[in-house]
Amino acid sequence: MDSTNWTFQFPESADLVVASDIHIRGPEDPRAKTLILLIETACKMKVKHFILNGDIFDFFFGWTPFFENLYGDIFRKLKQLAESGCSIDFIEGNHEFGMDRLKVNYLKTWDSFGKSIRIENTTIQIIHGDLMKYDWKYFAFRRIVRSNITNLIASLVPQNWLYHATLWFASTSRKKDKYRTLHHDRIIANAVDTLRKSSADHLIFGHFHHPYDETITDQGKSKRLISVDSWDRPSCIVFHERQFKRIYL
Repeated sequence: MDSTNWTFQFPESADLVVASDIHIRGPEDPRAKTLILLIETACKMKVKHFILNGDIFDFFFGWTPFFENLYGDIFRKLKQLAESGCSIDFIEGNHEFGMDRLKVNYLKTWDSFGKSIRIENTTIQIIHGDLMKYDWKYFAFRRIVRSNITNLIASLVPQNWLYHATLWFASTSRKKDKYRTLHHDRIIANAVDTLRKSSADHLIFGHFHHPYDETITDQGKSKRLISVDSWDRPSCIVFHERQFKRIYL
């Protein structure tokens, strides 16, 4: 990873800001306050594109208004950012469900397959990253938990119960993740494959809570694979004047 691209200083303006894997666990979570600070900073910077690249919340269920109201401060700040002229996108992570059902018109929502964005003749593919694993068991589990039947059942459960139950489950799962081994070579290989299939110039991803930053040569072009670091050290990726920077907050 090229450490020369680490910085604590935001540029005066930016074409793109990407945040990922914040895992906010409630409105009073310090990470929620830090995200609000990032949104306010983006507003001052006159950012053109602001993308929340999945797992922003430790759990979010969009079929009912409970979670949108719970995180009302964040959504109000996002609305202010949109009113400043910024385009806002939310890419679902594996901790978010039914984002397309939000009653908001100031942000666009996408599934984990993400979206591509064109900036100054440069195409950047942005995905959450969980679908890069190519694990049939995970895909089967994902299909079940995201089915309309499962979501309908979840919508009938008292949402406060759902909120606390899912946070408990996420905490339990995260304790197991402490012993998980990241196969870095495999992740980079999957990222390269994802980039080539997208025909984009660069790829930004999250999910793995690791600050990947690799440059490859593909069809004679230099292309970047870069991921957002874990929000144990809050950071974001900024793209401006065809340059990437990893900014720690």
